[in-house]
Amino acid sequence: MFGLIIFGSLIGVVCNIGVGQQQVPEPHTGYRRFGQELLSKLANCLAFVMGYLYIKKKGKLASSEEAPVVVIAPHFSFMDGIFCVAIGHLTYISRDENNHVPIFGHMVRLLQPISVKRSKRSAKEETVKEILRRARAKGRWSNICVFPEGTTTNGQSLITFKPGAFLAGVPVQPVIFRYPKDAIAWTWIAPPTLHQIAYILSNINNQFEIEFLPVYKPNEEEKQNPILFANNVRKIMAEALDVPTSEHSYEDCWLMQEAISKGLPMEAGLVEYYKVNADLGINFEKLKELLGRFAQIDSNKDGYITFNELAQYMNDSTTERVRWIFNRIDQEERGAIDFRSFVYGLSQDDFTVEEDLF
Repeated sequence: MFGLIIFGSLIGVVCNIGVGQQQVPEPHTGYRRFGQELLSKLANCLAFVMGYLYIKKKGKLASSEEAPVVVIAPHFSFMDGIFCVAIGHLTYISRDENNHVPIFGHMVRLLQPISVKRSKRSAKEETVKEILRRARAKGRWSNICVFPEGTTTNGQSLITFKPGAFLAGVPVQPVIFRYPKDAIAWTWIAPPTLHQIAYILSNINNQFEIEFLPVYKPNEEEKQNPILFANNVRKIMAEALDVPTSEHSYEDCWLMQEAISKGLPMEAGLVEYYKVNADLGINFEKLKELLGRFAQIDSNKDGYITFNELAQYMNDSTTERVRWIFNRIDQEERGAIDFRSFVYGLSQDDFTVEEDLF
């Protein structure tokens, strides 16, 4: 395994001679293109020696002219990156820092990913522009590989698809990765990477399957609405996987982390961020602020605000007013307010109690 990695790194070093650190505006040709194809072969060999003796495939990868963008779900493990390279030469989106990782960075640069500098405020806009440029190049670039979930999950449902892969309004090919139920998922809270590698290597034969679904061509409404486009593609992929969809997202993971830092149960931060954003127009920073205020009121830190906790926080002797505020926020009449209800309750058009509370 390490021999193959070192060999791949040497190929990257040789092929990157004369190429600067910046993204090359045109796809590689000649011996550099051959080097890219060779890395694909090495990825297949790497998967084999790691115990993936046979990768079952259904369907066929479409040409980049027919489907400029390939969307893959679920994003399950770090092995997904190896399988993407093994499929054939695909370009993909990668952190700029990955270009400089010892040994691996040479291979990453040779594959010509769309590099994202997360420290730049304009990183998102620049990434979208580059996706559009390559997607509209009429087959000159290889297919752009995107994991639209934006993070890894345990594969038991498909979470919210980010719209980036669908902004160009070009045909996409949905691709499904199937792992066995006993595989370790690389989720938000998971065993360390070396633990997972050891688990993979301890199995004589690891099962894995790739299914290429038919190319999805957006209609005019979907071209104008990338979120609708993303949701419709996700629905098709979920049906093929026989799993439900979920409106949770990567941002919910960060809100869970924020909840933990406030002493709350981590599930308190689960609000289905993109749904809340679409319904109320509240961004991530505002939700973090509201979560901090929620934690101030939730004195016993159980993830729920009771009437007594609200009265204690307001220090209001007028019980009727506290009861009125509590009932307006507790629209589901559960007798306790979770964070999601708190956000929706404070966002009512005719309800301006936020200024009184904070």
